[in-house]
Amino acid sequence: MPDQPPDHSPDEAPALPAALTSDLALESRLLAHRAFLAFLVSRLPPPDQAAIRDWLQDRQILRDGQEDPGAVEADRSPEDPARGALAMADEYQRLLQRLPDAPFPDPQMPGQNGA
Repeated sequence: MPDQPPDHSPDEAPALPAALTSDLALESRLLAHRAFLAFLVSRLPPPDQAAIRDWLQDRQILRDGQEDPGAVEADRSPEDPARGALAMADEYQRLLQRLPDAPFPDPQMPGQNGA
């Protein structure tokens, strides 16, 4: 049987089955990514962990010129480009919530009980 060309170009991933693109599946993928990112951060030295927490902290609230950001929830249409920015700010907040307040112990530093 001769080799058949793939049904997608080499530069793009094959289409996923509908079961893997449902809202539940996509949320599950996000949860997996959050857990993985928290694990990666846990492997960094404490100063780098703190820098990442600070970076996320600065981005968890959308800065759109409001006097009191987030005080009034806007009713945004699906076409509003600010919806993407709001979703990103929300994701930064969720990532920050996955990280502990104190740095993870540095596994390379002697005298620390690391996880």
